[in-house]
Amino acid sequence: MGHFVLLLLWSMFSIIAGNDYDPNSIPHINLQKLKNIIASGNEEILVFFYGDFNECGECKKLMPKYHEAVEYLNKLEDGKVVSYKMAIKFPEYGVNTLPQMMLFLKDTPFLYDGRDDESVWEADDILDWVEEAKQTPLQELTDETFEHLTQSSTGATTGDWIILFADRSRPECLKPYLPTISNIGLNLRRRKNAAFIDINSNPVTYSRFNTVLQTNCAAVLFFHRTELYKIPMNNFSTNSILKFVLEDYTYTEHVEVPKEHHEAHSQIDEAVKLLRSMLEEYTQYHTIHAGLLIILMAATMCIVFFLIKKFTKKKIL
Repeated sequence: MGHFVLLLLWSMFSIIAGNDYDPNSIPHINLQKLKNIIASGNEEILVFFYGDFNECGECKKLMPKYHEAVEYLNKLEDGKVVSYKMAIKFPEYGVNTLPQMMLFLKDTPFLYDGRDDESVWEADDILDWVEEAKQTPLQELTDETFEHLTQSSTGATTGDWIILFADRSRPECLKPYLPTISNIGLNLRRRKNAAFIDINSNPVTYSRFNTVLQTNCAAVLFFHRTELYKIPMNNFSTNSILKFVLEDYTYTEHVEVPKEHHEAHSQIDEAVKLLRSMLEEYTQYHTIHAGLLIILMAATMCIVFFLIKKFTKKKIL
């Protein structure tokens, strides 16, 4: 109610004042400072990316609306969210067209999905988006938490999941997609779950889904019950992903969610690969007698049998 009253009073004031705004009331920020703030992971900032008014009519039209929204935001958030303007694109985080608006909640970016619809650039729309984003943090999954949280192999009792698999060590694989995935979680709040997982530091989960991912950079998978869909990465946007997970997936081929890849399985795979590699390397430089070959093969089978027995015993316990 207080939110509505504040908006009403400000609207009346804007009409009386001729809807003018002070272009210097919101500071500009340069690229390096913005990167430093994001890297620190300590601040909440809102940034309006725009271009030359002579070349970008939408930028000129939406700038007053951004200023109006920031006026409200400063009052409601008591300055906790700091607002800026930036007169260039920011492709590192997927800002390739102008105008755009992005919210950084510490190190999590949210991309506003109303760029093509002027009607949702009203102050109350932007304020609602900021408040909802603050209540919808993007979850990060790991090898240890993936199955526990998603329940993907048992029918997704925790609901459907849209998950970005990306290599955090390669910024081009994570940063351009993260703002959109965050915004997907916001749009589908209380209906579906959005998350991301670093494939570089979570090899067990990456190995489990690699046949579907077929990439070492970035891919998005949609988990619907025990069905698994790969979301197209072309035309990567909030609207296209929403359309896929709410409608288009019903016309798309899927695979069954792969069974959970236990640590013991990984140990067995690694042991077999290592012994096979050693055997191949040895045969390149030495003539192996039949007896020695049999001993090596027997040793390999014993190690594999031991690991299987160890895994089975843990599973029973």
